[in-house]
Amino acid sequence: MPLGRILASKGVSIRGVSCRSLASAEAACRFIGQGAPLDQTGAREAAASAAITIIATPDRTIVEKDAEIAPALKPGSVVLHLSGAFASSILSASQQAGAAVGSMHPLQSFSDPEESLSLIPGSLFACEGSKDAVAAARLIASLAGGKPVLIPTENKALYHAAAVAASNFLVSLLCFSTDLMESAGLEREDCLESLMPLIRGTLKNAQVKGVPAALTGPVERGDLATIGAHMKTLAETRPDLAEKYAVLCRITVEAACRKGSIDQTTAGEILKLIGGRG
Repeated sequence: MPLGRILASKGVSIRGVSCRSLASAEAACRFIGQGAPLDQTGAREAAASAAITIIATPDRTIVEKDAEIAPALKPGSVVLHLSGAFASSILSASQQAGAAVGSMHPLQSFSDPEESLSLIPGSLFACEGSKDAVAAARLIASLAGGKPVLIPTENKALYHAAAVAASNFLVSLLCFSTDLMESAGLEREDCLESLMPLIRGTLKNAQVKGVPAALTGPVERGDLATIGAHMKTLAETRPDLAEKYAVLCRITVEAACRKGSIDQTTAGEILKLIGGRG
Protein backbone atom coordinates (compact mmCIF):
# COMPACT_ATOMS: atom_id res chain seq x y z
CA MET A 1 0.00 0.00 0.00
CA PRO A 2 2.68 2.60 0.84
CA LEU A 3 4.48 1.94 -2.46
CA GLY A 4 1.18 2.27 -4.34
CA ARG A 5 0.40 5.58 -2.69
CA ILE A 6 3.82 7.02 -3.46
CA LEU A 7 3.63 5.86 -7.08
CA ALA A 8 0.13 7.32 -7.45
CA SER A 9 1.43 10.65 -6.16
CA LYS A 10 4.07 10.53 -8.92
CA GLY A 11 1.46 10.16 -11.65
CA VAL A 12 1.44 6.38 -12.00
CA SER A 13 -2.02 5.01 -12.78
CA ILE A 14 -3.06 2.30 -10.31
CA ARG A 15 -5.64 0.26 -12.25
CA GLY A 16 -6.75 -2.25 -9.62
CA VAL A 17 -5.95 -3.57 -6.15
CA SER A 18 -6.78 -7.19 -5.29
CA CYS A 19 -6.75 -8.30 -1.64
CA ARG A 20 -8.00 -11.29 0.35
CA SER A 21 -11.28 -9.50 0.99
CA LEU A 22 -13.14 -6.72 -0.78
CA ALA A 23 -13.12 -4.67 2.43
CA SER A 24 -9.31 -4.86 2.57
CA ALA A 25 -9.08 -3.86 -1.08
CA GLU A 26 -11.40 -0.90 -0.51
CA ALA A 27 -9.27 0.24 2.43
CA ALA A 28 -6.12 -0.13 0.33
CA CYS A 29 -7.57 1.92 -2.52
CA ARG A 30 -8.63 4.65 -0.08
CA PHE A 31 -5.08 4.74 1.30
CA ILE A 32 -3.53 4.79 -2.18
CA GLY A 33 -6.00 7.34 -3.46
CA GLN A 34 -7.02 5.47 -6.62
CA GLY A 35 -7.58 2.03 -8.12
CA ALA A 36 -10.51 -0.36 -8.43
CA PRO A 37 -10.95 -2.52 -5.29
CA LEU A 38 -11.13 -6.26 -6.02
CA ASP A 39 -11.27 -9.28 -3.73
CA GLN A 40 -8.82 -12.16 -4.07
CA THR A 41 -10.75 -13.59 -7.01
CA GLY A 42 -10.17 -10.34 -8.89
CA ALA A 43 -6.39 -10.66 -9.23
CA ARG A 44 -6.74 -11.91 -12.79
CA GLU A 45 -9.00 -8.97 -13.67
CA ALA A 46 -6.48 -6.51 -12.23
CA ALA A 47 -3.61 -8.09 -14.16
CA ALA A 48 -5.57 -8.08 -17.43
CA SER A 49 -5.77 -4.29 -17.49
CA ALA A 50 -2.23 -3.51 -16.28
CA ALA A 51 1.07 -3.04 -18.06
CA ILE A 52 2.88 -3.89 -14.80
CA THR A 53 1.51 -6.27 -12.18
CA ILE A 54 3.06 -6.31 -8.71
CA ILE A 55 2.50 -9.37 -6.52
CA ALA A 56 2.81 -8.14 -2.94
CA THR A 57 1.53 -11.24 -1.14
CA PRO A 58 3.30 -13.33 1.53
CA ASP A 59 6.06 -15.46 0.00
CA ARG A 60 4.09 -18.68 0.41
CA THR A 61 1.31 -17.50 -1.97
CA ILE A 62 3.38 -15.90 -4.75
CA VAL A 63 3.43 -19.02 -6.95
CA GLU A 64 -0.32 -19.44 -6.49
CA LYS A 65 -1.04 -15.85 -7.53
CA ASP A 66 1.37 -16.13 -10.42
CA ALA A 67 -0.55 -19.12 -11.78
CA GLU A 68 -3.84 -17.28 -11.24
CA ILE A 69 -2.97 -14.14 -13.22
CA ALA A 70 -0.87 -15.71 -15.98
CA PRO A 71 -3.77 -16.50 -18.38
CA ALA A 72 -4.93 -12.86 -18.31
CA LEU A 73 -1.59 -11.16 -18.96
CA LYS A 74 -1.13 -8.88 -21.94
CA PRO A 75 1.72 -9.67 -24.36
CA GLY A 76 4.80 -7.73 -23.30
CA SER A 77 3.50 -7.00 -19.81
CA VAL A 78 5.72 -7.10 -16.73
CA VAL A 79 5.14 -9.07 -13.53
CA LEU A 80 7.16 -8.28 -10.40
CA HIS A 81 7.02 -9.73 -6.92
CA LEU A 82 8.29 -8.04 -3.76
CA SER A 83 9.82 -11.03 -1.96
CA GLY A 84 13.30 -10.53 -0.59
CA ALA A 85 14.09 -14.24 -0.40
CA PHE A 86 12.93 -15.55 -3.77
CA ALA A 87 14.10 -14.69 -7.26
CA SER A 88 12.02 -14.03 -10.37
CA SER A 89 12.31 -17.70 -11.37
CA ILE A 90 9.30 -18.56 -9.19
CA LEU A 91 7.10 -16.57 -11.60
CA SER A 92 7.24 -19.42 -14.11
CA ALA A 93 3.58 -19.25 -15.13
CA SER A 94 3.78 -15.58 -16.06
CA GLN A 95 7.05 -16.17 -17.89
CA GLN A 96 5.51 -19.00 -19.90
CA ALA A 97 2.60 -16.66 -20.72
CA GLY A 98 5.06 -14.27 -22.36
CA ALA A 99 5.47 -11.72 -19.59
CA ALA A 100 8.79 -10.25 -18.48
CA VAL A 101 9.30 -11.35 -14.88
CA GLY A 102 11.39 -9.89 -12.08
CA SER A 103 11.58 -9.19 -8.38
CA MET A 104 11.90 -5.88 -6.58
CA HIS A 105 12.53 -5.85 -2.83
CA PRO A 106 12.62 -2.64 -0.79
CA LEU A 107 15.26 -3.12 1.92
CA GLN A 108 13.18 -1.75 4.76
CA SER A 109 11.09 -2.90 7.72
CA PHE A 110 7.42 -1.98 7.38
CA SER A 111 5.07 -2.24 10.34
CA ASP A 112 2.65 0.65 9.72
CA PRO A 113 1.49 1.98 6.31
CA GLU A 114 1.60 5.67 7.29
CA GLU A 115 5.05 5.43 8.84
CA SER A 116 6.29 3.44 5.85
CA LEU A 117 5.66 6.41 3.56
CA SER A 118 8.68 8.16 5.06
CA LEU A 119 10.84 5.01 5.09
CA ILE A 120 10.67 4.08 1.41
CA PRO A 121 12.51 7.13 0.02
CA GLY A 122 16.24 6.51 0.32
CA SER A 123 15.86 2.74 0.80
CA LEU A 124 17.69 0.27 -1.39
CA PHE A 125 15.53 -1.68 -3.86
CA ALA A 126 17.07 -5.01 -4.84
CA CYS A 127 16.06 -5.71 -8.46
CA GLU A 128 16.60 -8.85 -10.54
CA GLY A 129 15.01 -10.70 -13.42
CA SER A 130 14.72 -10.28 -17.18
CA LYS A 131 15.99 -7.13 -18.87
CA ASP A 132 12.55 -5.53 -19.34
CA ALA A 133 11.42 -6.46 -15.83
CA VAL A 134 14.56 -5.02 -14.25
CA ALA A 135 14.08 -1.82 -16.26
CA ALA A 136 10.51 -1.56 -14.91
CA ALA A 137 11.66 -2.31 -11.35
CA ARG A 138 14.40 0.34 -11.57
CA LEU A 139 11.89 2.90 -12.82
CA ILE A 140 9.42 2.13 -10.03
CA ALA A 141 12.16 2.27 -7.38
CA SER A 142 13.41 5.60 -8.71
CA LEU A 143 9.90 7.09 -8.82
CA ALA A 144 9.43 6.01 -5.20
CA GLY A 145 12.66 7.76 -4.20
CA GLY A 146 14.49 4.49 -3.66
CA LYS A 147 17.94 3.36 -4.73
CA PRO A 148 17.64 0.52 -7.27
CA VAL A 149 20.48 -2.01 -7.18
CA LEU A 150 20.85 -5.05 -9.43
CA ILE A 151 21.20 -8.35 -7.55
CA PRO A 152 22.30 -11.48 -9.47
CA THR A 153 19.43 -13.99 -9.51
CA GLU A 154 21.57 -16.72 -7.94
CA ASN A 155 22.46 -14.43 -4.99
CA LYS A 156 18.93 -13.44 -4.01
CA ALA A 157 18.77 -15.75 -0.97
CA LEU A 158 22.18 -14.50 0.25
CA TYR A 159 20.96 -10.92 -0.07
CA HIS A 160 17.86 -11.71 1.96
CA ALA A 161 19.88 -13.51 4.64
CA ALA A 162 21.87 -10.29 5.04
CA ALA A 163 18.65 -8.32 5.42
CA VAL A 164 17.37 -10.75 8.04
CA ALA A 165 20.64 -10.46 9.97
CA ALA A 166 20.48 -6.65 9.98
CA SER A 167 16.80 -6.29 10.86
CA ASN A 168 15.25 -9.41 12.39
CA PHE A 169 18.36 -10.53 14.25
CA LEU A 170 18.76 -7.01 15.62
CA VAL A 171 15.36 -7.31 17.31
CA SER A 172 16.35 -10.76 18.58
CA LEU A 173 19.54 -9.24 19.98
CA LEU A 174 17.52 -6.55 21.75
CA CYS A 175 15.34 -9.25 23.30
CA PHE A 176 18.52 -10.92 24.60
CA SER A 177 19.87 -7.62 25.95
CA THR A 178 16.61 -6.66 27.67
CA ASP A 179 16.47 -10.14 29.28
CA LEU A 180 19.93 -9.47 30.74
CA MET A 181 18.92 -5.98 31.88
CA GLU A 182 15.88 -7.38 33.66
CA SER A 183 18.06 -9.99 35.35
CA ALA A 184 20.30 -7.13 36.52
CA GLY A 185 17.35 -5.61 38.40
CA LEU A 186 15.71 -3.16 35.99
CA GLU A 187 11.96 -3.22 35.45
CA ARG A 188 11.06 -4.94 32.18
CA GLU A 189 9.25 -1.89 30.80
CA ASP A 190 12.32 0.31 31.46
CA CYS A 191 14.95 -1.95 29.87
CA LEU A 192 14.63 -0.94 26.22
CA GLU A 193 14.31 2.77 27.02
CA SER A 194 17.47 2.56 29.11
CA LEU A 195 19.37 0.91 26.26
CA MET A 196 18.18 3.22 23.46
CA PRO A 197 20.82 5.99 23.91
CA LEU A 198 23.55 3.32 23.69
CA ILE A 199 21.90 1.73 20.65
CA ARG A 200 21.56 5.07 18.86
CA GLY A 201 25.18 5.95 19.64
CA THR A 202 26.40 2.61 18.34
CA LEU A 203 24.40 2.93 15.11
CA LYS A 204 25.71 6.46 14.60
CA ASN A 205 29.29 5.29 15.11
CA ALA A 206 28.76 2.47 12.63
CA GLN A 207 27.34 4.90 10.08
CA VAL A 208 30.20 7.35 10.52
CA LYS A 209 33.13 4.99 11.02
CA GLY A 210 31.86 1.88 9.24
CA VAL A 211 32.22 -1.70 10.37
CA PRO A 212 34.15 -3.20 12.00
CA ALA A 213 35.85 0.14 12.83
CA ALA A 214 32.95 1.12 15.12
CA LEU A 215 33.40 -1.97 17.30
CA THR A 216 34.16 -1.28 20.98
CA GLY A 217 33.93 -3.28 24.20
CA PRO A 218 35.79 -6.00 26.08
CA VAL A 219 36.28 -8.36 23.13
CA GLU A 220 37.63 -5.52 20.98
CA ARG A 221 40.02 -4.61 23.82
CA GLY A 222 40.99 -8.21 24.53
CA ASP A 223 39.79 -7.75 28.12
CA LEU A 224 39.83 -11.36 29.34
CA ALA A 225 38.99 -10.47 32.96
CA THR A 226 35.75 -8.74 31.95
CA ILE A 227 34.69 -11.49 29.57
CA GLY A 228 35.47 -14.07 32.26
CA ALA A 229 33.33 -12.17 34.77
CA HIS A 230 30.46 -12.09 32.32
CA MET A 231 30.67 -15.83 31.69
CA LYS A 232 30.90 -16.60 35.42
CA THR A 233 27.86 -14.55 36.43
CA LEU A 234 25.82 -15.83 33.49
CA ALA A 235 26.65 -19.43 34.40
CA GLU A 236 25.53 -18.75 37.97
CA THR A 237 22.46 -16.60 37.39
CA ARG A 238 21.26 -17.09 33.79
CA PRO A 239 22.72 -20.30 32.40
CA ASP A 240 20.01 -20.20 29.71
CA LEU A 241 21.66 -17.06 28.31
CA ALA A 242 25.31 -18.07 28.74
CA GLU A 243 25.59 -19.94 25.43
CA LYS A 244 23.88 -17.08 23.57
CA TYR A 245 26.47 -14.69 25.01
CA ALA A 246 29.25 -17.07 23.96
CA VAL A 247 27.91 -17.29 20.39
CA LEU A 248 27.84 -13.51 20.11
CA CYS A 249 31.36 -13.33 21.55
CA ARG A 250 32.60 -15.69 18.85
CA ILE A 251 31.12 -13.46 16.15
CA THR A 252 32.61 -10.41 17.85
CA VAL A 253 36.05 -12.03 18.00
CA GLU A 254 35.94 -12.32 14.20
CA ALA A 255 34.98 -8.64 13.92
CA ALA A 256 37.77 -7.59 16.29
CA CYS A 257 40.31 -9.55 14.27
CA ARG A 258 39.09 -7.83 11.09
CA LYS A 259 39.47 -4.48 12.81
CA GLY A 260 42.97 -5.45 13.88
CA SER A 261 42.39 -4.58 17.53
CA ILE A 262 43.26 -8.07 18.76
CA ASP A 263 45.73 -10.61 17.39
CA GLN A 264 45.20 -14.32 16.84
CA THR A 265 46.73 -15.19 20.21
CA THR A 266 44.25 -13.02 22.09
CA ALA A 267 41.43 -14.29 19.91
CA GLY A 268 42.34 -17.86 20.85
CA GLU A 269 42.40 -16.98 24.57
CA ILE A 270 38.94 -15.45 24.35
CA LEU A 271 37.55 -18.47 22.50
CA LYS A 272 38.98 -20.82 25.15
CA LEU A 273 37.47 -18.65 27.88
CA ILE A 274 33.96 -18.83 26.41
CA GLY A 275 34.18 -22.53 25.66
CA GLY A 276 35.19 -22.42 22.02
CA ARG A 277 38.25 -23.54 20.15
CA GLY A 278 41.37 -21.48 20.65
